[in-house]
Amino acid sequence: MEYNEKVSCIIDFINENLAGDLSLDALSRQFYTSRYHLLREFKKHAGCTLHQFIQRKRLIAAKEMLRRGGSVSDACNACGFGDYSNFIRAFRLNFGAPPGRYARNMNT
Repeated sequence: MEYNEKVSCIIDFINENLAGDLSLDALSRQFYTSRYHLLREFKKHAGCTLHQFIQRKRLIAAKEMLRRGGSVSDACNACGFGDYSNFIRAFRLNFGAPPGRYARNMNT
């Protein structure tokens, strides 16, 4: 399998498993590659780091849950954020408002 095909498979896997274990160790085991090689090739073909990609996908999924009326804690847990305060901080940095305010604005 060519490596950009593998990156495409990794992206599909991430999209299907946002709430699961997407640690570097877990992904390198899942796709039978070294951690270093995975990081380097992912950035080369995806244009961003693996961590940035996963966090962005999780934040977009959480934003959609909030838009549909889900609670902040449900969005945090369902989208694979292990720490509530990190979720709040990342959401605010990416979308300009904390998730609670975003959810209130969507529901008014």
